[in-house]
Amino acid sequence: IVSLILIPFGSQIATLLFSNEFTVIHVYFPIQLVGDLMRIITWVLVNVLFAKAYIKEYIIFELTFGFIYIILVKLLIGKFELLGVCYAYAANYALYSGWLMVYMNKVLLK
Repeated sequence: IVSLILIPFGSQIATLLFSNEFTVIHVYFPIQLVGDLMRIITWVLVNVLFAKAYIKEYIIFELTFGFIYIILVKLLIGKFELLGVCYAYAANYALYSGWLMVYMNKVLLK
């Protein structure tokens, strides 16, 4: 619901909260919100790992996908500038949540 408000009214909200210089952030809202949605899905799946006491796997996944995020930022920031960071964020959490779904189907749900 918040995403539906932020996307069309992002510039106005930024101006209201900050100043006119922040009106350009409306470009970043849609992809950032996609990344946030993917992150929420990841959190839900990670909580299942915690409930099943798969702490070692969680640490390995976090380190791996943290490293992947850094690589994605380095690759995408050169082409898309600051928007590349948003793309890297969304792509990383899409990969992470996808990996968790595959992992949970193969290991936890057998």
